[in-house]
Amino acid sequence: MSSLLSEVVLVTTAGLVALPLASRRFRRALRPNEHVHFNTATTVAGLVLLEVALLVCAIPVLAGLWTSGSFDRHFFPGETAIGWISASLATLVAGSVLVSAIQLRRAEARLRIEPWIGFHDQRDGFELVVLDLDQPLAYAVAGRSQQVVITSGLAGELSTPELDAVVAHERAHLQLGHRRDLAVLAAAEAIARVVRPFKRVVAAARFAIEHAADAATDDRAATRRALKRLGGVD
Repeated sequence: MSSLLSEVVLVTTAGLVALPLASRRFRRALRPNEHVHFNTATTVAGLVLLEVALLVCAIPVLAGLWTSGSFDRHFFPGETAIGWISASLATLVAGSVLVSAIQLRRAEARLRIEPWIGFHDQRDGFELVVLDLDQPLAYAVAGRSQQVVITSGLAGELSTPELDAVVAHERAHLQLGHRRDLAVLAAAEAIARVVRPFKRVVAAARFAIEHAADAATDDRAATRRALKRLGGVD
């Protein structure tokens, strides 16, 4: 029974991790942003189940710290070594999620542009900020006061329709609520340094987010031209 339980947890965890990748086969059945939310939901489920599996593996060793009795391994072979490895990985997973959340919040605070810096134009639902920088750059800042930030270097590289398409792309990230999805990806990226399969999960999820933002713009041809121009593709 215990062996069957361990196999079920392992297979289920692996399956949830692989779901965002497998979903590419039926992407046509999902709207672009539905695909984003699907990736996020399955990634969260995979992370939670991975943490639960690691904690269950570590229970006998951890319980032995507070009791004088001995606990037989009831989950996975390996005795004490596997228990301590599981406890360490469980701490790493939980710590990575916490640190990623803190870093994301701090990054948003750093990226927000104060009113006295650059040119600010209040648009419908967001504030467009233009910074006097040569580096071509565009990004969105979520929160109570949403911003789309572009640089003069970007404006100089693109035509008016292309620049409008880039702004619309960044605004779409705000409208579609990609802040939550990016927060999950930040945690997954930290864990991917240890759990290799998550690297492909993160890559697939990031592609889905950018595709959803592109699909929400009115002029997709201008968006493609802007990407090609910025990428140095004629």
